Parts: sequence; structure tokens; C-alpha cells
Amino acid sequence: MLFVIGLNYTGTAAEPVSADLLARLANDSTYRTAGTDAAAGVTAGHSVYQLNQTPGMHCNSTPATLDTCFQQVTSALLRLTHSGTFHLFAAAVRRKSRPFVAAPRRSPRLHLP
Repeated sequence: MLFVIGLNYTGTAAEPVSADLLARLANDSTYRTAGTDAAAGVTAGHSVYQLNQTPGMHCNSTPATLDTCFQQVTSALLRLTHSGTFHLFAAAVRRKSRPFVAAPRRSPRLHLP
């Protein structure tokens, strides 16, 4: 799962981060486009979710609302850790990984004539 947070500063000459772009990067299933892209044939209200990709979450914020974004990410992570899916994934990872055990060192054998 991918968590994307965009930080926009108000009152500056900098261009704000595109919420549409952040939602596409995260593959947010709940997001609907705000803008339009005539070249791509995308109109406002279009879903950015791709079924064959892992879903994620995005949050577009200002410095005043950044805390809210981190709370949303924390809540999502807690839901993942308490879900059965996460525990099955963790168990599969544990089965595949084996603890590293160093082989005993062998002393070189001397061949005398």
C-alpha cells in the first residue's frame, strides 16, 4: 500500500501540488478527479483507480492540515496491522526468510611433503 501526502503552502508563488496526480500515484479508490485533461479524455469526476494495481491513499494538505493527514495514515496502518491480510503476509515473509547462521570457519590444511 502506498501513502502519498502532498504539502501545499498558501500565499506563495509556488504552484500547488495536483490532487489528481497524488491520487493517481497512490491509486486511491475513493478519489474522483477535480480537473479535466482533454488530451487524455478525462473529465471531472472520473475515477483514477486501477483495478490491477495495489490500492493506496493520498492526502493533499497545507501546513495547518498536515496533522490530519498523518492521523489518516496512522489509522490506515493500524487497520492494516489488525487485519488478517497483514498477518497472512507477515507469516509468508517469515516462512521465506531464514535466520542467517554463519558457517563454522575451517582452518586451512597444510600439506607437507
